[in-house]
Amino acid sequence: MVRGPGPLRSLLNSFARAVTDVLGDRVMGVYVNGSFVMGDFQAASSDIDFLVITRDELRRPDLQRVGAMHRRLTSANVWGARLEGEYVWHRRVRSAGANGPAIVVRSGHASFAKFRTPLTAENVRAFRHDSLTLIGPPARRLLPHVPLEAVRRALNTYLAELLQRKVRRELVKLPPRAAVEAIASWTLNVAGCLYGRRSGHPCTKTVAARWLSRRCPMLKDILAAALAMRRGTATAADRRQLRDAVREVRCSARHLVSSR
Repeated sequence: MVRGPGPLRSLLNSFARAVTDVLGDRVMGVYVNGSFVMGDFQAASSDIDFLVITRDELRRPDLQRVGAMHRRLTSANVWGARLEGEYVWHRRVRSAGANGPAIVVRSGHASFAKFRTPLTAENVRAFRHDSLTLIGPPARRLLPHVPLEAVRRALNTYLAELLQRKVRRELVKLPPRAAVEAIASWTLNVAGCLYGRRSGHPCTKTVAARWLSRRCPMLKDILAAALAMRRGTATAADRRQLRDAVREVRCSARHLVSSR
């Protein structure tokens, strides 16, 4: 059984049962990772990251059944849409990530990934070392060893993608509050990449933001505002701080990367 807040505990127990109902003995393991496991879960914004490992290859007919299951979970539990993760055949998981075919779930919606999945080296390592087992053996028995250098390469790639994004241009059509929330999320993801590429280890968004605040004191107020937005306690001043934060965060991150 899973420990935690009532509705969240209920969701994860229901999720484990539902996966077994839909896929039966094809399931080798079901794992949960991220802020929920690392003690940094924020009810206002955190997702629940999961990984389902199967004994055989997933096909498009599986997508309909898995998708219907997640829609039911979303309807039945307030946390249902927070489940985000992948269903992957164990032979498709490598130290660099996972290849398709696989089923990817985001915001309660399931899609079919034919070739590549969002699962990269740092995700595989995090699930292997820092996950909660809902079904099956410990994750380290199913998932491959991931060298720290592979984690750093993956984080460098993700960081480059984040810094190259035209964030403000992407957000121009969003409502003001949603745009500020997206900037806060982007800022904390940048902090997480910078921390991870130095340490080679996963960390919470709070730890990464506090670390970056020490490394770049000029970002302290921006990072504090981003954490407040994540907690759901942001003030009007925090939101104003974040609206103009993209350029400063990007410049500081590039300086840290180049100065290593």
